[in-house]
Amino acid sequence: MSNLPLPITSYSAHSEVRRPGRLLRQTLAGLWAARELAARLARRDLSARYRESFLGILWAVGPSLITVLTFSLLQQQQILNAQTGSVPYPVYVLFGTILWELFTGAILGTLNEVRGALTTLSKVNISREAFLISGLYKLLFDTTIKCLPLVILLLAYGVPLAASFPLALLPALGMMALGLLIALVLLPLLLLVQDIARLVTALLTFGLFVTPVLYPMPTTGFLSVLAGLNPVTPFLNTARAAFFGSDAGAPAGSEMTALVFGLALLPCLVIGLVLYRLTVPIVVERLGD
Repeated sequence: MSNLPLPITSYSAHSEVRRPGRLLRQTLAGLWAARELAARLARRDLSARYRESFLGILWAVGPSLITVLTFSLLQQQQILNAQTGSVPYPVYVLFGTILWELFTGAILGTLNEVRGALTTLSKVNISREAFLISGLYKLLFDTTIKCLPLVILLLAYGVPLAASFPLALLPALGMMALGLLIALVLLPLLLLVQDIARLVTALLTFGLFVTPVLYPMPTTGFLSVLAGLNPVTPFLNTARAAFFGSDAGAPAGSEMTALVFGLALLPCLVIGLVLYRLTVPIVVERLGD
């Protein structure tokens, strides 16, 4: 990594916050300049991960397949009675699990990536955005691998795809962006207070059961209220509707809600990236003391 060009850092007596336009330009320029370094970091980590693992990419798809097998067995034994329309239940669960892990991976993966880079950032003048983008590269790679069993199940069950299935990529990216935003907002506290990281993991485990991942959410009762308040729900429902068609258990109005959330998410994500640029050097300094 020594042959990589180092970013030029300038110091000023004035706070960067007083110049929001300049700070925004620096943030976007930093993201663009970090893309090649991020790709190298991602290739290095992925190569090391699968070269040193006997089971290789099976570790990427294993947890999703275990979830599908477990809940498919519960459905077959009528312990669950999920009505998933024309979509076979194993396909329904695997599709939802892949998107849920894309969301949670954006949160936990960002945290782990930046935490692992703190030592490097404290010793080397290197782009901090590169580690952020590298984590997203690895998440997208893992998600692509997880889609292979989905293709197999689609062929095995003969599930027809809707003509709009490529549009499912948009709400899927919306879920990843939402997870990234949550990580960026919580990142300073998560890095400084370890208990908060454990709390986030516990909340994500609970969130799995109040999001239409394993079964369609009921239309009445307390769970329906939690699902309505859950910002992940409209993205997931919209992705299912685009991928499988209207008969996929997605309630009406999900598309419009996901669109509104997505449009609101864009400026919030930019603000989150600016916060990341401002707070990471402070966190590095605090942890180095």
